[in-house]
Amino acid sequence: MPKKTVGQRIAQLFRKPWKTLTNSRYRDFRRAYNQFRSDGIPTKRYEFDDLGSNSIVLDLGGFRGEWADDIHARYGSTVHVFEPHPRFASELQAKYAGHSHIHVHAVALSSSDGELILSDTGDASSAIREGEKSISGRRVEAGAYLQSIGVDHADLMKVNIEGGEYDILPHLASLGWLPRIETIQVQFHDLSASSDDDRNHIRRDLAQSHGEDWCYPFVWEQWSKPADVIQVPQRAA
Repeated sequence: MPKKTVGQRIAQLFRKPWKTLTNSRYRDFRRAYNQFRSDGIPTKRYEFDDLGSNSIVLDLGGFRGEWADDIHARYGSTVHVFEPHPRFASELQAKYAGHSHIHVHAVALSSSDGELILSDTGDASSAIREGEKSISGRRVEAGAYLQSIGVDHADLMKVNIEGGEYDILPHLASLGWLPRIETIQVQFHDLSASSDDDRNHIRRDLAQSHGEDWCYPFVWEQWSKPADVIQVPQRAA
């Protein structure tokens, strides 16, 4: 597959929302993204001193499984991949059939059980963004579902679910689940006028039990428990 240009990566991250945001918002995002790359975070996103073969990893938004592949290959960890898009989930289930350490769940962890109507737009498929095509998936209440699969803690959780972070992270906070996760990596999405406030509310929840390792607003940020701060140069986005 041809390597994507920086511009293509930015477009992939931002997708439709940038068209409805002000030019200044888009410029802020692009500066943060460029700094994210300049500081070498795309590589650091896969580097964890405390992961090993006994670690439990949650991958919220599995898509093609690249992140799960890399994490398992590096550390031998057990990875639970959550992907509600039926086609992507089916492909992942076929890919990992018989794999004893990567488990695919064709659901989205959520604040409640129900149907999930997704825009069918590749890796930007979302229950929040509107798309020309839609497809139905399944959402499950996170606490009960995690209990049903025997997961009561996680060493690492990655969240890239195209706006669903504004539902699942407050719910996990309300359940007292955030302190059960050692490290949380999340990509917040700038979807509406309330995105700043919604993100800040979640960041306050995270700060109750975690320390911010690094942050590039609406690109990626990472929080660890306790406050094991990774010394990465921070510049205004």
